[in-house]
Amino acid sequence: MAAKGPRPLFLLILSGLFVLVWSCGPPKIIQKPIRTELEPETIGPLVYDIRARDKWDEMDAWMRQFLWDHITQKRMGRVRYVSFSLEGEPGECSYSVEPEGDADHWGIVQNCDETLRSYSGKKPTHRKYSHRYCEPIRIDASTLQVIPGTATPPPDQYRLRVTNCENKEEQIL
Repeated sequence: MAAKGPRPLFLLILSGLFVLVWSCGPPKIIQKPIRTELEPETIGPLVYDIRARDKWDEMDAWMRQFLWDHITQKRMGRVRYVSFSLEGEPGECSYSVEPEGDADHWGIVQNCDETLRSYSGKKPTHRKYSHRYCEPIRIDASTLQVIPGTATPPPDQYRLRVTNCENKEEQIL
């Protein structure tokens, strides 16, 4: 008559697996870092070099398209760029697409950090500034008329008109 209950070979295999798993420790989960919605997609820095002036319009168009896409898709994004003063001093700036307080309205924030050289023997002037622009809209580059939301012109044929949230001055990007 066969013994009732677990078989000894089965118990031996099960205990061997238990010892193997126990000695290796808990399983390690390897995760790739995931970009969350709170972290903006960042590109750049784009470099506005005076020796490559012929590329500036193309970089401007590419930047406008990036900003407009992020505004219409309500996604955070940042474009970093470096420009140079007439004296050759670099200035680092960025445009960031961010919500304006609620999820329905998005705007652009410009942050700049510049050093201006002094020719009178004084120390160079370091300047940081920030502007928040509200109500971005697309306008035709030649007529300056508002482009309807459904139209999709290439970025070299439109500009972004923004309003400074504080002093209500308009600027064209």
